Amino acid sequence: MVKKLSGKSAVILGLFIVSLVMIISMSFAWYIYEGEVGSSFNIGATTSEGPKITYTENKSGITLSKTYPMPDDIGLNTEPYIYTIRNDEDSPIKVKVLFEIMGSSTLENSLVKYSVDNAVSSFGENTERENPIRSEFKDAYVVESFTLEAGESKSSSFRLWVHEDATVENALEKVFSGRITANPEYIE
Repeated sequence: MVKKLSGKSAVILGLFIVSLVMIISMSFAWYIYEGEVGSSFNIGATTSEGPKITYTENKSGITLSKTYPMPDDIGLNTEPYIYTIRNDEDSPIKVKVLFEIMGSSTLENSLVKYSVDNAVSSFGENTERENPIRSEFKDAYVVESFTLEAGESKSSSFRLWVHEDATVENALEKVFSGRITANPEYIE
């Protein structure tokens, strides 16, 4: 014998199922983050005559594709790109960390937000720019600057996302990719 649900129980069960389906749908569609590997993403100091550093990263290059706009609190919880820079010199050095944007990127720079160690900014607001090292990159933004003492190292986490003011049409079929480059300089 099958027992019937009361009207109130049926409504609660229905709302639960709809909520569950929405949560699962949003988690699959919300954000796709891909690491790129290739010769364009080889990382190193930007000057051959500058101070010696050791640069390590948890992946090679950063690419946003099939990405939906999202608020900062969601962007800050995406998978980080982590890099570490160590000063291999016997004296202090200054390091500029650049994000170089691939020329093949189709998403407007101004629609992308980023964070370095949870400090949020956007490429549209960042006015500190430099010339890219290689011709396949169209823009280079300074995302972090710091000083390292002899033998000292610093690790940072870097995240990218499409900011919430962008439309799905602006972002969904677009690609945004680049690399982190460290530019060390002697302190005079």
